[in-house]
Amino acid sequence: MDELEKMVIWLIEQRYDLVNSWLNKDIVQKYFLDHKINNAQFAKKFAHPILLYNLDVLRGNKLPGTCHIMNQFVNYMIKKNIKSQDIFIICTQLRSTILESLSKNDPDLFKKSEIMIKILDLFDENLSGVLANFDAKLLEYNLQNQANLELIKYAKRVQIILDTQKNIIFKLHDNKLFLANKPLYLATGVLNAKEFQKCFFHPLDFIETTTMYENLFKRKEYDQWLMQIIKNNGGACEIEFFNHQLNKHSMMSLNVQKIDELNDFIFTLENFSETERKIKKIENIIALDPLTDLANLTKFKEMVQEQLQAHSQDELNILMIHLEGFKIFNDTHDKKSGEDLIKNISDILKEDNKDNSAKIDFERFALILKEKKLNNAQEIINKINLLLEENNCKDRIKPLAAIVVHRKNDTIELMLARADLLLEQVKMDSLETIVDETLIIEKERIRLEQEKKFLQLMKINYQEKRTISVTNYYLEIGIKSDATILFITKNQLIVTVRKVALFSLYQGDPVYIQMPQKPDYKAFVEKVDKFENHVTLHLFQAVESSALDRKHVHVKLDRPLEVSLSFESEKINGQLQSVSINTFEISLQHIHTLQIGDEIEITANLSDKEDLYRGQILKIIPLTERFILVVHLEVTSSTEEILSPYVSNRQLEIIKNLQKNILKM
Repeated sequence: MDELEKMVIWLIEQRYDLVNSWLNKDIVQKYFLDHKINNAQFAKKFAHPILLYNLDVLRGNKLPGTCHIMNQFVNYMIKKNIKSQDIFIICTQLRSTILESLSKNDPDLFKKSEIMIKILDLFDENLSGVLANFDAKLLEYNLQNQANLELIKYAKRVQIILDTQKNIIFKLHDNKLFLANKPLYLATGVLNAKEFQKCFFHPLDFIETTTMYENLFKRKEYDQWLMQIIKNNGGACEIEFFNHQLNKHSMMSLNVQKIDELNDFIFTLENFSETERKIKKIENIIALDPLTDLANLTKFKEMVQEQLQAHSQDELNILMIHLEGFKIFNDTHDKKSGEDLIKNISDILKEDNKDNSAKIDFERFALILKEKKLNNAQEIINKINLLLEENNCKDRIKPLAAIVVHRKNDTIELMLARADLLLEQVKMDSLETIVDETLIIEKERIRLEQEKKFLQLMKINYQEKRTISVTNYYLEIGIKSDATILFITKNQLIVTVRKVALFSLYQGDPVYIQMPQKPDYKAFVEKVDKFENHVTLHLFQAVESSALDRKHVHVKLDRPLEVSLSFESEKINGQLQSVSINTFEISLQHIHTLQIGDEIEITANLSDKEDLYRGQILKIIPLTERFILVVHLEVTSSTEEILSPYVSNRQLEIIKNLQKNILKM
């Protein structure tokens, strides 16, 4: 047995340690962390097969460039957005791992030039093949993505052109509706393709009678029927169909053409005759919200488009109104109460804005403002609040509003999306009810001025080698660090923090910087580098009050705790999510009849036995499939005896678990 064969056998025996050493190298770990690659899964799927393949090539059992797993490896790396230079480093780390292990086993290895050249040539040849394959696959992937995007754009353009046609146009492929314009849906009394497919098993089932080859048609032998019309009558015939919306039969002339030898047919239906006026009525019915008689979302988009064409784009704005809390109100009252409230609110909008208003979903309205009228928006909100007060539900429903200004090259979809984002912001502000996008722009200008001033102060601290106080929150626990400034850019601050803080921070997390004098500053994490031991902060903003000012520590439970709520004669089951010495946060599947301000009793086992707590509901937060109750507890000596040590112990437990996780990494 020659020396090379002995080395390969030894490496095969050490393969688990080799893979472990390779994948645990700092630079490999960094790439895996950045691209969210699971070590164990990568080892099983790629690392072990790749290592064994290289060893088989080294001993002459396999040829270079024949490893099927390499294609999967390359595809996986492309999906993970890893660059070719990263693959180069990851692969060379395997080579260095093998050489390090061999040199430890055989200190004279590097003197054996023939074996070393063979090992290095093997890895260089394989690496070259991997990178070439990667570049080819990446080019193919990018071209395919570009082709898909172009195809989507082309399909959208085709659909827009079709929808502008007055005649009905549609295409069948393999007896399925492949393409259709809006007039088809309007004429057949449906809203869209999905509803059309529900109503008609075969796309031509909407036709009731025909003047050509009626027997074939009645037997639903549609392909033969169409081919006879094309062959013997130039593709033309008359048909009759029934519109369920109008309860009316209509006659039209049908023209059909076959495309090449495929089972594809293009149809055109013409001459609406006396039903043209009725079809227009259908359009209006479909475009209106049935409860309020306001335009629906589809119609509202058309209204905005018409306004953009008729007026200067700089003059157009959208006001979106969201009824915060209406879902809870509707779930806890009879259906008529909720409907009456929505109707009354829509009447307020119709007073001055009937032609420009819409109900766009369950709890949102939208209005077109031809110029920015914040006073008008406030007047509408005031009227809605007065209505809510008269109906004794002002405490449960809060109207929130966002004004969005039209920007150059804006679409209605973009404007509505920005309005949604603004409404999310105003939901978090208990004082504001209307947010104006122009004011947001102005606030951002002010924030940038604050950021500039703050970073100038940080430059002074950096020059004078002074640390700054940075606090982040992990599972509601404040982690304070005396941070050292490493680097300052035009809009970033790079600092070191405590290790326990470093490993509890993630991109997008807020941190608070305590200043010698108010205001303190809030910033967000842009990047956490756990290998270089530093954090990059950005988006700095002065804050008069912040999480630094809160008096009590909140702790999140390791897992939710089952609790029982008592309210009047009701017993409600819930899950305790977080605790402070005077606050519970409880998750409920249903809100029942609970309201803000209600006094409730809570039975929970936070010690060795069940204890009774009393409190008042401060907030009801609706989430997607549940509700969160924030309860302010009545603090007594007995509750303090339980909650104070519980919060302290849980706080220590959270920090210890975090420290354990750090040691594992």
